[in-house]
Amino acid sequence: MVLLVRKLLLFQNEKEKKDEDHIKRWLCQRICEPDVHHRHCKRHQRRPGESLARVACAGEVNGEVVDLRTVLEQDCELNILTAKDEKGLAALRHTASHVMAQAVKRLYPETKLAIGPSIADGFYYDVDPATPLTAEDLPKIEAEMKKIIKEALPLERFTLPRNEAIEFMKEKEEPYKVELIED
Repeated sequence: MVLLVRKLLLFQNEKEKKDEDHIKRWLCQRICEPDVHHRHCKRHQRRPGESLARVACAGEVNGEVVDLRTVLEQDCELNILTAKDEKGLAALRHTASHVMAQAVKRLYPETKLAIGPSIADGFYYDVDPATPLTAEDLPKIEAEMKKIIKEALPLERFTLPRNEAIEFMKEKEEPYKVELIED
């Protein structure tokens, strides 16, 4: 599903970002369909289905994958990505790796984190626990992941200058993150 969006301004305040219906609003505010003859947008007569709002994993704006909190400030081509799309599934798996890391840290706070990418057939997170994890730990980690998901915590993304990021990770006692940033 590719849509053309005209001057869509989203999430104008922090409260809206945290509202659990933000995806639905994102999809429904001013989504337009292209008018080939006049090269402008016509407002949809109907809203995209709620089911699309529930399954949206990411967006693709002018060919670039973006998260669902991205503010669209100009006309663009918008593609809503779901887990049925390769890029949408990669975004979902990437988020799942962060949830898994959070679960591991909750259960085993002394664990040091390295990297956690999505891969072709799933995701993983390199961790360095004080005591080795075993197969018996996996159901506990999965249960904690489910608890985290049910908490519906807001996802926060922020960028720091390199030196501040290094200091931030040193304060969190995450040596592998420090090493990654320094490289």
